[in-house]
Amino acid sequence: MQIAVRQREVERKKIIKKEKSIKKKNAKRIRGKLIGAFAVPVILIVLFGIAAYQKVLNESRDNYEMVAGNTIRSTGNYFDLMLTSAEASIGQLAASDKLADKSEYGSNKGVHKAIITMLTADEFINQVHIFSAHGVGITTKAGTVRQGLFTQFAESKEGKTLIESGKDTEWAGTHEFIDGELRTKDTEYGISFIKQVKSQESKVIAYIVADIGLSKMQKVLKGIDLGEDSISAFITSDGREISGQKADETVFLKEKFYKKALTGTDTSGSSYVTYKGTEYLFVYAKVEESGSMVCGLVPETLILKQANDIKRTAAAFVLAACIIAVFIGNGMAKGIGKTIRFMAGEFKKASAGDLTGNIVIKRKDEFSLLADASNQMLESMRMLIRKAEATSTTAANSAIEMTLMFEKFYGSTKDITKAIGGIERGAIQQARDTAGCLNQMSVLSDKVGRVYENTGEIERDVQGTIAITENGLRIVDDLGSSARATTDITGKVISNIEELSKKSGDIENIVSVINSIAGQTTLLSLNASIEASRAGFYGKGFGVVAEEIRELAERSLAASKSITEIIKDIQSRTVETAHTAKEAQNTVKGQTEAIHRTIGSFHDISSHVEHLNQSLLELTAGIQEIEEAKKETYTVLENISTVVGETATVAEQIYSSAGGQLRSAKELSNAANKLKEDIAGLDESINSFIL
Repeated sequence: MQIAVRQREVERKKIIKKEKSIKKKNAKRIRGKLIGAFAVPVILIVLFGIAAYQKVLNESRDNYEMVAGNTIRSTGNYFDLMLTSAEASIGQLAASDKLADKSEYGSNKGVHKAIITMLTADEFINQVHIFSAHGVGITTKAGTVRQGLFTQFAESKEGKTLIESGKDTEWAGTHEFIDGELRTKDTEYGISFIKQVKSQESKVIAYIVADIGLSKMQKVLKGIDLGEDSISAFITSDGREISGQKADETVFLKEKFYKKALTGTDTSGSSYVTYKGTEYLFVYAKVEESGSMVCGLVPETLILKQANDIKRTAAAFVLAACIIAVFIGNGMAKGIGKTIRFMAGEFKKASAGDLTGNIVIKRKDEFSLLADASNQMLESMRMLIRKAEATSTTAANSAIEMTLMFEKFYGSTKDITKAIGGIERGAIQQARDTAGCLNQMSVLSDKVGRVYENTGEIERDVQGTIAITENGLRIVDDLGSSARATTDITGKVISNIEELSKKSGDIENIVSVINSIAGQTTLLSLNASIEASRAGFYGKGFGVVAEEIRELAERSLAASKSITEIIKDIQSRTVETAHTAKEAQNTVKGQTEAIHRTIGSFHDISSHVEHLNQSLLELTAGIQEIEEAKKETYTVLENISTVVGETATVAEQIYSSAGGQLRSAKELSNAANKLKEDIAGLDESINSFIL
């Protein structure tokens, strides 16, 4: 008795150590779970912040791309309008007749007045230079145009470029020849318009060069508001870059993104690029009139400024929420841990056998309900142990009686199990035989099914053969109609050839008459010549006429001979053609007879195929009847197999149950003996509790 008490004391100490470890782990788990629970809304706030940041970021990008693109396109349209207006003004000046008149060049003369009028009307043109083929010229730049500049300009780089282009006009960013001759500077103009003036004979009589003011173009570029640190520029087709912000620096010309946009087919567009290690939004618009381009660069940091502000604000809120969640979760975890440690101490006493304790806490939450339930549990345990103490003696007596009874039950169960084993073996053999019969019937069923499917396929093939035969019959019938039509046409050809032969004979008769007339005319001309020679001087004119008549008669005779030869050739070819046509007619008649025989053969084939189809239909009906009988037989065998299988299963289950019952009887006998030992141990355990 004392040894058992010591063992239980050792076991209680082990349990106490294990409980301490579990309490520590549970305290950590509760604190982690509470902080995790508070972290859920924090995570939602984080997700909301990320979503808001992405939305604002995308909207900022879209808005900046749209606004910057519209601004650049509007600027491009404005430059296009500017250059179109300048072209129109120069076109009106070029249409003036005064350019072809050498006397109209000079101060206050016709050409000079036309230029002043144009400059007054067009605010974009800064200077105008004209070089006439007459050797004179005029310029709005201070100074005069020396003689011979027309030819020199045509031989300059600008002039050659214009001539080689095959066009009358060209836009250029610079004109080095004029800058050298007239002391102009590229800081005075941004782009120049060069035009050939031609006479009505398409001969070049003058060159007009109009400069667009650089300051006016830079004013437009500076007016482009793409944001802080943005860059905008106008780039001519020959590679001059005019910037609104960085006048002395080339920004776009050497960059790959500019070259890609220049060679692309889009008239405007945008993309994100890297310039000097910084990300920019690149926007552009082509000025179609001059082949130029308006470009802009917007720093990506400017686009992302609003989104970054939201990101920083969201990060601050998330950090504050995390700190608050940690403090609140930790405080709640401490309060819960304190209550759990107190209740664990009382439970520890109860586990050691001291059931006299009572749990009292001041909390008004679920822990108060847990304390009340724990007190009820302790009271119930005290009552249960008292009842167990009273019942243990009765249980000991009952265990002895159960041991004797279960030994008798074990013997009877063993005899029943042997009898059921014989029944099970017979049922299993019967199930195997039935399954073999069912398998053979299944194989027969599959073979009948395949015969039925093959018969169906043959029937479909026969139907296809009937359709093909009918189609062939229609084709041969059409061929017979075509042969008959060919025969009729050949007969008409033969009739026409015979008629042509008759007409050739009529022509031959007419030629004979012409030959006779020509012969008589020759005789008459000979007689006339003789009479004219007799008449002497007075018959000379008549002799000439007679000679002409004779020559005409000879030519008529020669022509009639040619006609005769042609007619003979026609008659020969007509005879050959008629012979060939008759042979073709005979051949077509033979083909017609062969087609009729073919039609008869097709009718025979169709009749035999119809007979074969009828036989297949009868065969299919018979196979369908076999298929139905097979299904009924298979169903009956399945039912028999099912019943036999169920019988075998039931027998097997009964045998298994009998075996289980036998084992149970043995186990119950052993359990009864064990129960006596456990009741003795229960008495010792009950005595260890303090009530």
